[in-house]
Amino acid sequence: MCGRQHNSDFALKMRKSPTVASRLTCDMSRLVTSMRHNSGLFIFLLSASLFVAQSGNPDTDKVRIFSLENAWNEAQWQKDRGALDMLLAPDLVYVEYDGSLMGKTEYMTSILSPSLHPAKIVSESMSVHVYGAFAVVYGICRENGVKKGKPYSVRMRFTDTWIRRNETWMCVASQSTLIGG
Repeated sequence: MCGRQHNSDFALKMRKSPTVASRLTCDMSRLVTSMRHNSGLFIFLLSASLFVAQSGNPDTDKVRIFSLENAWNEAQWQKDRGALDMLLAPDLVYVEYDGSLMGKTEYMTSILSPSLHPAKIVSESMSVHVYGAFAVVYGICRENGVKKGKPYSVRMRFTDTWIRRNETWMCVASQSTLIGG
């Protein structure tokens, strides 16, 4: 169904009397199509659905944090202010690979800068360790693009610290170090 035209008698009967399952399938198809056109909404819904999951289970929290790390990469690449705001704690402490120290406002300003055009941001490896309401993530990330009109390519080892506040995970600290490769 979902807007497709079917000529068979069966399809005609189904359109006149759709089952709950077919209506749900149609609605989900429309939702997925809509989310593809609005990645910010997709990230928000993905994160929100993860927040609804049972908290306190280390395995569930590991999956949740892993997904949030990937959502952060996507939000940074898309320059999605809303998603970044949701993922990063108001008191974020960010240490850039050049040693500069930034709070959330400075970090978001640097990421959303019109002179920064990341082409690709991908985590090559990542490990998540959950300690109750805290989680530590370390891994390797590769990023390339154009910054201030010049191409760049970096590979970084990173450490992120997440805290669960009111059943919502937010990153409170992040540090990255350039590595070869």
